[in-house]
Amino acid sequence: TRRALSRLARASPHPRSSTAASLSSAAADVSDVSDASSPLPPGSFGAAIARPWAEALVELSQPSATDATLDLATGTGTCAFAVADAIEEAKRWGPKTGAGALGGAPEGLVASVLGLDKDRHALRRANSRANSRSEGVRVAFAWADACHADAPWHEEKKRAFARAYCAFGLNRFADPETACRRVRESLVPGGAFVASVWAPLEKKTQPLFYAAYLAVVETIDLMETRRAADETWLVAAKIAAFAHFAAPFDWVEPSIEDTNDTNARAIDKLERLLIRAGFDAPDAATERAGHARFRNLEHAASACLSGAPFFKEMCVLQNGVFRDAFLERFEALLLDAAGDDLQFVHSFGSKDKDASLAVPLTAYFAHATAPWR
Repeated sequence: TRRALSRLARASPHPRSSTAASLSSAAADVSDVSDASSPLPPGSFGAAIARPWAEALVELSQPSATDATLDLATGTGTCAFAVADAIEEAKRWGPKTGAGALGGAPEGLVASVLGLDKDRHALRRANSRANSRSEGVRVAFAWADACHADAPWHEEKKRAFARAYCAFGLNRFADPETACRRVRESLVPGGAFVASVWAPLEKKTQPLFYAAYLAVVETIDLMETRRAADETWLVAAKIAAFAHFAAPFDWVEPSIEDTNDTNARAIDKLERLLIRAGFDAPDAATERAGHARFRNLEHAASACLSGAPFFKEMCVLQNGVFRDAFLERFEALLLDAAGDDLQFVHSFGSKDKDASLAVPLTAYFAHATAPWR
């Protein structure tokens, strides 16, 4: 993915600046780069993107009214709260009994949601949201490293959950097989695990993120041309952009010629991972949908660049000149990348607050069951 991002930067239709040219080698070392002041991990996207995809993941394996549920790599709790809402729906409309055991709810389990993550800043935000809930299913959050040998969170939670979810987190684990094995041990026999990962950052699979990334790169190049910031800031901003867009999309290397081949390799990797972790009946598939809808172009851009301090600073420099330049390039690139798949009501320049657009994104969903034996 880092190589792909470097190619994207080099493929910019605008002349490349000296700052852009100097970053090809820096991109190779960006895997662990993260702005310490960022409120979210690299590649975390706004609720307009994260929430609808979390809801789609929950629909794949809907919890019942009695399910104790785990959300691994919860971040700020987007998927955890989607699960809690689904449990509330199950209380009203069903299913009433738990998913894990034959003949009803697993003994001793109570409907609840526990989100685990190792990002303490994100967990503080998640806990703040949980504390503001006055009623409904109990949602709690705790620190845990998904797979580190010195942090065996699963030891105290064996057979504690009827369902488990992991929304766009598997590729961030140092050892995803160990993380999945721990999830399997935390589930009751027959308990369900569902997970999702993004498809690679390619024009054909991720037109929204592709357009946002290239627009950022080109805008930073423009800033250097106009000497809007010193070179240190420009280089740091470009590296931060690499980090922000590299983190979510590295599950598999993109296929140069065949999207279907990329999808097949991603699905095979997911299913093999779940088999090695000890799950039964693993099943993965490609999900391409316009789950995320935006009020306008700026809303879409903000969702893509949520938690990126360099973007906020870029937008306020010179009274918003570079913000306007970014939005102009973002619009052109998005229209080109999404083509006829882009759905929108009214023009991007409409002042109607109800104006909206939806862009199809591609992810891989996987489902498996904790064995009865």
